[in-house]
Amino acid sequence: MDNNFQQKYSLARHHAWAGTALLAILMALRVFINLPVMVTSIAASVIIIYILVSLVYTYRFHFGLTEKPTNSEVNMDQEKVDAKKEKERLKLEKKKAKIELKARKKGNNNA
Repeated sequence: MDNNFQQKYSLARHHAWAGTALLAILMALRVFINLPVMVTSIAASVIIIYILVSLVYTYRFHFGLTEKPTNSEVNMDQEKVDAKKEKERLKLEKKKAKIELKARKKGNNNA
């Protein structure tokens, strides 16, 4: 569910930024090309509504970004911790075996 919220939030944020880019392009065209005021006003109004709707959706879906992790994510994290513990245990066993081997060699040399 968290991933679904992230996708929806990302899409809404993308549309909000796209709307602002379209509005900037429209305003730049208005400066360089003599467009009728009525056409510019209608187009700007439509784009502004588009931006506002996108912003409402970003606000609606931003709560999903802070949800608690799902059970599968927690299980994956626990598996990583268990793997690290197992690796440390194997290192300690290897060190113990190495120390034991040195002690045996030293014992044989003294005899």
